Amino acid sequence: MLKNFLFRNYPMWQYKETIFAENILIGHPIINLMIMAIVYPVTILIFIGRYPAGLLKQAGWILLWVFLYTSIEFINLFYLNLIEHSNGWSIQWSFFFNVFMFIILRIHHNRPLAALGIGFIWIIFLWKTFEVPKDLLR
Repeated sequence: MLKNFLFRNYPMWQYKETIFAENILIGHPIINLMIMAIVYPVTILIFIGRYPAGLLKQAGWILLWVFLYTSIEFINLFYLNLIEHSNGWSIQWSFFFNVFMFIILRIHHNRPLAALGIGFIWIIFLWKTFEVPKDLLR
């Protein structure tokens, strides 16, 4: 949600309106809110609720979810044409973001303050990497 606020005028990606959803979903903001309200909470409940013991199983579990999220984005980007990347974002960045996100979800479950600190550093890294204009903070 913080990303949506900080990057609202400098999107890394957006959902496209299609002939199937343009009258129903009213574009990117509504689609994004629906995904944040439905998909992400369900993902978190399953991901954390079934998180395995043992380092190898944990790594496999994280990679499974990274694969799922990246594959869905890949299909939506290249086959269904439902999203578009902009301002330097790419499917490779989505992959790295997904790795980071699922690792941070687990850290947040056990040490929320540590996860928030790491997340803040990640935001600064992305801000500098993608040369987001500073005037967006006004």
